Amino acid sequence: MSRGARWLGNLALVLVATLVPLAVLELGLRVAGTVPPSMYEADSTLIYRPVPGGRKNFVHNPVNGGATIRVAINSEGYRGPLLRTDGKAKRIAVYGDSFIAGEFADDSLTFVRMLERTLSATAPTEVVNAGVTGYGPDQEYLRMQRELPTLKPDVVVMAIFADNDLGDLVRDRLFRLRPDSTLEAHRVTLHPTLARTLTSQAHPTGWRRLHLVRWIERKRNRVTESLPTTRPRVNEPTFSIAGYSAWAMFNAERQFGDTRAHPDTVLDLLGDSYDIDVSATPDSPSARYKVALMDRLLGAIQDDMTKRGLPFVLVIIPSPIDACEGYEIRVDPARYPQYDRRRISGTIDSLAARHGIRQLDLWTSFRAGNACDLYYRGGDLHWKANGQLLAARLLADSLRAWKLAP
Repeated sequence: MSRGARWLGNLALVLVATLVPLAVLELGLRVAGTVPPSMYEADSTLIYRPVPGGRKNFVHNPVNGGATIRVAINSEGYRGPLLRTDGKAKRIAVYGDSFIAGEFADDSLTFVRMLERTLSATAPTEVVNAGVTGYGPDQEYLRMQRELPTLKPDVVVMAIFADNDLGDLVRDRLFRLRPDSTLEAHRVTLHPTLARTLTSQAHPTGWRRLHLVRWIERKRNRVTESLPTTRPRVNEPTFSIAGYSAWAMFNAERQFGDTRAHPDTVLDLLGDSYDIDVSATPDSPSARYKVALMDRLLGAIQDDMTKRGLPFVLVIIPSPIDACEGYEIRVDPARYPQYDRRRISGTIDSLAARHGIRQLDLWTSFRAGNACDLYYRGGDLHWKANGQLLAARLLADSLRAWKLAP
């Protein structure tokens, strides 16, 4: 054998020895779903939306057990099984944010599935999980307008988290108040940095289509699932559990100011924080604007559902910051003497009643059911399985009382 042939043979062996393990590792990463693409992409109307067929891994922090939850969006854009086509089950569509999407729990243990099982014990019922992490009531309403004609539910449920959902309306800018205080739909543009990041994460191209490449990037801290900031962090308090109130107030004031400085551009996607301005400084311009905007939006949603002939139900989920007096994140009444732990959920309750909306305010039941045990810890404000189960049973009872479920 010639020297050249031996050299080529050795090179082939080196390539095989190198490429085969890499191929095995790539296959293993794909099977394990270790580095899935992001399951959210930009949307010209909703700001962003779930990617049909998208995948995600949610990892609990250690204080909550550290488990990894594999989350999947089906081909129709919802979490859970495909829609039934036999027409034999009553269909209830549930819209909301991360509390409804339930990425922190296996699909079978989400609020939506618990509600479905509870109602199905009496009659065939299909509950559609139309929750999207980070969504505000404004995005949920626009998604309803897009989907309800084809979804054709018998009942529509919207869950509002009485923690950051008023602030979502300001941050998203999808609706605003005219000078006469009437509601106006507003077309916005996603900041180019956020748009590029969403596209890159949801639809990787070139070498980044390989899980191995994305895994290496993350190990080198070059790419994360976090979204970049779009403005300088000038005078921003350090984010921490102990200093959360100061950070939340700064964030509330900054995002309200952003609506004036950048009225047509969305600068944050998941930068929401507790609406401390509403609970602790109710007469501030930002708090008053949030409440007025929520008031007009709820009225518009109820009017729309009435025109469609669809029963509409609002579920109000209290924040653990307010409902649990011993929660690790809390508002200091000495610093904020006007703080009222009932104000946020109570305000939404009153607005819903004003517009004649059927509502289930979970405040009283959660307080009576040891609220501190219903939520995660370590900065994760979501409800645990027992909180979801309690809410599902209460909603099932309410739907039956309203004759909206058998």
